Amino acid sequence: MNEQASIFAPARDAGQAEPPRETDLIRLGAILAAIGRGWWIVFIATAACLALAYHYAFNVATPTYRAAASIVLETGERAFISFDESTGQLSRDTPSLNTQIGVLRGIDLMGRVVDVMALDRDPEFNPIPAVPAGGQSDAREAQLAREIALRNLLGAVEVRNLPESLIFEISVTTSDPVKSMTIANTIVETYIAEQVDRKIAESRRAADWLRNRVSELQAELLEVQTRVDDFRFGPNGATTDTIVRRERLVSEAEAIRTLHRYLLTRLQETIAQEGLHRPDSRILSSAMLPLHPAAPRQTRILVVGGAVGLFLGLVGVFLREAARKGIRSIRMFSRLTRLPVLGAFPRVPFSQRRSEMRGLVGPRAAHFTEAVETLLTRLMISRVGEAPHVFAVVSPHSGDGKTSAVLSMARQFAARGFRTLVIDADTRKRTLSVNAGFSSPGLTAALAGEPLQGAVAQNPVLRCDVLGLPARVGEADAMPDVAAVLRLLEAARFAYDITIIDTPPLNAVADALPFAAEADSVLLMARWNGTSAADLDAALETLAQIGATPCGVVVTQVKPSVLGQAGYASYFKRV
Repeated sequence: MNEQASIFAPARDAGQAEPPRETDLIRLGAILAAIGRGWWIVFIATAACLALAYHYAFNVATPTYRAAASIVLETGERAFISFDESTGQLSRDTPSLNTQIGVLRGIDLMGRVVDVMALDRDPEFNPIPAVPAGGQSDAREAQLAREIALRNLLGAVEVRNLPESLIFEISVTTSDPVKSMTIANTIVETYIAEQVDRKIAESRRAADWLRNRVSELQAELLEVQTRVDDFRFGPNGATTDTIVRRERLVSEAEAIRTLHRYLLTRLQETIAQEGLHRPDSRILSSAMLPLHPAAPRQTRILVVGGAVGLFLGLVGVFLREAARKGIRSIRMFSRLTRLPVLGAFPRVPFSQRRSEMRGLVGPRAAHFTEAVETLLTRLMISRVGEAPHVFAVVSPHSGDGKTSAVLSMARQFAARGFRTLVIDADTRKRTLSVNAGFSSPGLTAALAGEPLQGAVAQNPVLRCDVLGLPARVGEADAMPDVAAVLRLLEAARFAYDITIIDTPPLNAVADALPFAAEADSVLLMARWNGTSAADLDAALETLAQIGATPCGVVVTQVKPSVLGQAGYASYFKRV
């Protein structure tokens, strides 16, 4: 019953090795095609992210303003009297520069700025009120408010040393441009004043030490001088020993007097220098009022939002492609099944299921009609469709386009002058019977032994006979007997040239197996972008178990652009 012409590939038995499958190569064309299919995902994701970025940049984000002041270190010697012993100068080496950055960001300096500007009472730097509900604040709460303000100020201040220079830039970023400018200027002014205060304090410490030392030396000098003045020679007169002792007292007094004069001079110079101290740095440029916010950078946010949306859209497209197991390449159907692809039917939309049969002969189905004619021509050339012939049309799942193919094939065979019979063997859904308006016992009666001619009905649209199913099919009739199917098909071969059977899905129920086993040829319908490799394997394995090998594969519901027929609708004749 399943003898095939030599034009088709050899049968695939259960022991034959699986054909090599196409590896998942990343090809630019495939990637672009996937993006083209999911362009709406990319568009929605990009538009959504751009909308969120716009809302954040223009409505949510608080504008912040950055003001920067700069100072320059002056490490050269002063033109005044040098007192490096008491007030050291800054160095130009890298550790000294890094030290100055640490000083500029030091807690002591920033604490003085907090105190001067009362930042502990500024909501931006201290969100927690410094004064409790009672109106009085204790020392602990005041210290906590100061610590919070100090930490927030450190986060708002940035200090950097300009490369290859002694210039330091101190920038402050807050929500108020005036506040940013004021804080930046206060920091540099406090830093300069702190340097002067430090030098004055060092000078005063040196003066206090010198003053104490001068006093001590003056007392020592007075004591030694008194001893010199009170020195008396003994009763024996000026002996060598007494002369040496007196000279030692005179020398000691002179040494103390010389040191006293030197330290007294240094003390006078140190006291005079207190009003002449200069800082080791000076303000190079004060902070100016920022006219434009430094953040948010609206253009950058929009660009980043668009890029993120594009990325998420592409990820969504590729995840969607990965989740789809349907085969998109017509060539892959032939490689996976090792069967020829006899035809590829384009997708034809129908507004209602009952309008499907009339839609197949309408102008909107020109592509579909031409594809069916191509299939029939190939069958006739290969002599598979040589009358009398019984075709069992099978598919892995429902919705694979079997009924549409059967209806159009029947009409085309009838138009070519063949006596054609269509059998609806799908006892579960009766899709073909519903389309043909068939409600009499039909197939159930024919399988029960009634004459075939009394069970069929003529369909004026298809121009052929239809052996349909009643509105309700009993459970006993759902799975037909093999012998009854054989008798029915023998009667069909005697009365008709072409018999086409619309069967239930192979991977869902076993109802199609008796018809596939007794048919002359089996056509395997596979849905483009819907049938997976696993579905095909399961269907072929099921057919192999009953000794039925399809004569070929027909790919259904193919996107017209894939077939390259989008621009030729007017060329096809209307049947």
